[in-house]
Amino acid sequence: MKCLGAALLILLSLFSVTFAQSPQSTPRQNPRSDPAQTIIRPQPEASLRVASAETKWAAFSDGISIFILVENVGQRAIRAFATRRDNNGAGKPACFLNNLMPGKVLRPGQKDGKSTWQGYSQTPPTIWVDFIEFADGSTWGADECHSLDRLNGERAGARAMREFLLKLLAQGGPDEVLKFLRETDEKVKAARARGDSLTGERLNSLEPPPGHSIIFDEGFRLGASTMIGRVRTANEEWGATEIESTLRRPYDASETK
Repeated sequence: MKCLGAALLILLSLFSVTFAQSPQSTPRQNPRSDPAQTIIRPQPEASLRVASAETKWAAFSDGISIFILVENVGQRAIRAFATRRDNNGAGKPACFLNNLMPGKVLRPGQKDGKSTWQGYSQTPPTIWVDFIEFADGSTWGADECHSLDRLNGERAGARAMREFLLKLLAQGGPDEVLKFLRETDEKVKAARARGDSLTGERLNSLEPPPGHSIIFDEGFRLGASTMIGRVRTANEEWGATEIESTLRRPYDASETK
């Protein structure tokens, strides 16, 4: 018994030493410094300028968030624009298209700011204006992002879905439109359950007309899906009586007279 007691005392003393020497937990710190700030390319000839572009670590991903602020320094209102980012060869260039809502055109002297995301790179990104669409429909810029093609597709998709849903509304009233929305939701859920790679936009939308680019087709599906989303939100927040007025509202600033 004395031997057993001595053994227990030794074990307890060893446990006490080990516990006391265990390091205390410390708050996790980001080992990296602040992300590289952006380089804004001068464009004195442009009616829209990048006023600032601030970077910070993204909250929930291993990347950076960039808040891009632009200013209309021209004499005409702007209804859509795109900025382009290039990490000077470190990764692929990225485009950020902004299609403004009706009543939200960017008038001379006004500013507009939005955030976007990109993967982390030690190379500071260079940012510039790639495309401008004015309120009269004219455009400016190199449009290396093919923004006009995407916008044309998006607007065509929104118009096609609007016409389709208005036809359902005329044939069977709000119940027929809501039935279509439920069937669309079921298709999306079923596709996700089986791991289908098709996006929600593609499952939601009508098929784009043939003879266009992939970028146009992507825009078409986005516009159709956006129109469905607006109708769904209107029904959830205001009821079925709001469906028709939602469908008849302008899709974006291009439909504002």
